[in-house]
Amino acid sequence: MYFLGEQIVLRLNNFLYNAGVLGFIKVLKNMENNFVDVDYSIQGNTLTFSSDVFKDFTQYYLKTLMDEFEKDTMYYSIIEKYKMIVSQNLIEETEEFKDLLRLMSSTLKANKFSSGYTIISKRGDSTDIKKLLDLLNKEKDFNQKQVYAKEIINYMEKYRDVLLLKEIMYTKINLFWNNTAFLSKTSVEEEIDNCYEEKFIAPILKYTGKKPRKNTYQCIECGREVPQLKEGSMAWINDMGVDINRKRSNFWNYNPDVLICPICKVVYSCVPLGFYIVGKNGLFINSSVSIESLIEMNNYDIKMNSLIDIENAAYYKILRALNYLGNVDPARKQINFGIQIVKRIFEDKQSSYKFNIVTPTTLMVLSEREKEFQQLINRYYTFNKGSSNAKTKNIYDTVVTHILENKNLFSFMHDILRDSIESSQKIDFLYNVLKIQITFSMKGVASLMERIEQITKLEKTTYHIWKCGLEIKNILTPKNGPKVQGEGKTKSYIYKLLNALRTNSASEFINTVIKLYIDAKKEIPASFLKMLNDEEQFKILGDAFVMGLLGQESHNEENESNN
Repeated sequence: MYFLGEQIVLRLNNFLYNAGVLGFIKVLKNMENNFVDVDYSIQGNTLTFSSDVFKDFTQYYLKTLMDEFEKDTMYYSIIEKYKMIVSQNLIEETEEFKDLLRLMSSTLKANKFSSGYTIISKRGDSTDIKKLLDLLNKEKDFNQKQVYAKEIINYMEKYRDVLLLKEIMYTKINLFWNNTAFLSKTSVEEEIDNCYEEKFIAPILKYTGKKPRKNTYQCIECGREVPQLKEGSMAWINDMGVDINRKRSNFWNYNPDVLICPICKVVYSCVPLGFYIVGKNGLFINSSVSIESLIEMNNYDIKMNSLIDIENAAYYKILRALNYLGNVDPARKQINFGIQIVKRIFEDKQSSYKFNIVTPTTLMVLSEREKEFQQLINRYYTFNKGSSNAKTKNIYDTVVTHILENKNLFSFMHDILRDSIESSQKIDFLYNVLKIQITFSMKGVASLMERIEQITKLEKTTYHIWKCGLEIKNILTPKNGPKVQGEGKTKSYIYKLLNALRTNSASEFINTVIKLYIDAKKEIPASFLKMLNDEEQFKILGDAFVMGLLGQESHNEENESNN
């Protein structure tokens, strides 16, 4: 970052700074949408803007926070539920109304709102909202309850700029930064905009336009001058560095070099706006190649209700962003760079960052098997079902995790096949997992045409082998009519087949298949010999045969047979 007259330049850097840049741009766009004259431009990994934006930045920073996060707050839920109930023109108290009162009481009496009530009282409004809630809960007359409820809702709507922001501060912003501005313990009862202006914007207004001095501290992000050591501390950013004002022994020669300038400090304050947050969990797709692709990848059109929903959408946002930006040179380069899925996870009463690296291989598998991945969403399998140590797996999450970690899916499929022998659960989803594995196995084939040809050929053989297993199943243990052998004997054969797959023993597998075909009085197809060609091909075809032998159907069988 540097100055070109009145122009300030930001460049993409580490994941957290990039999330801040994305959040900063959201504020600029909010200003634009409200007809504020904003001078900024985006080119490659660079954002250039006029220092004039900081004159109105506080107002639109807070507005963007409310616009972005309002629908994921209890504040919003209360008001929306109240409006819905009022529209029903109730003449007597219902369970729905009682639920609303309980929600109002538990939410508005929470500690995070107490300092907000103090701010409001300083404005001259002496309404005691907690006392009003007590009156509401004790009141017997339904009409009077409605009067109290309406008064509370009016109060909430009138002071949206305080109460909504208070909830956002303590459920969204403090996941990423704390202990400064309106989150400082000494400032929680002060006006929110004044706190932000004082800590973030005022230092910039003093800072811009000054000539750099020699022998001063430098910003770790942009290299510009840090006016004062105290102002440059990053201790307020969660999981970032130490408080340099208290402990300098961590630094060489006691000289701290982990400092940021006032402008980069504002960028970091925008980090929460760069993440898609649901509850106390958030996700950000990081890439340092292009700001345009960063915006596109993190642009979600619909509201999602859980971190799983966001992550499910994230991988395909990456693919669609790359397709959308296909004619832009920097975007084409991204497939050769690691794209990060950054998650802010709240568990065990604390937040932490978790990362998945999206490699070119991952993008290839996700792209070529999008249909199969979509069919795995909301599919689950419970291991040891009915026992005390039962454990349910989300199939989509598990498969995606394996691909992201560059792990094959054989052990996962094997565990399900073995468990399902004694289980009544359907595993029809497993054929889609097998198809994903087929594409994953071909990741080393550089030529697109050759890879498609090999995948198509292996898919046809896999489908044929699966049908062979199903045919043997129907001969030996048909649903109707006399059984050639007991189900117990067939199960013992399946266990032997799975053991052969586990130990990579193709000869043992083929010997067991021969016994099955002898029992079924059928001639063994020559396609089984293809198992001997390649270890991964053996596992793929072997899994397909066992799936058929278990009587599990594949998704879209008609489409498979037409391949």
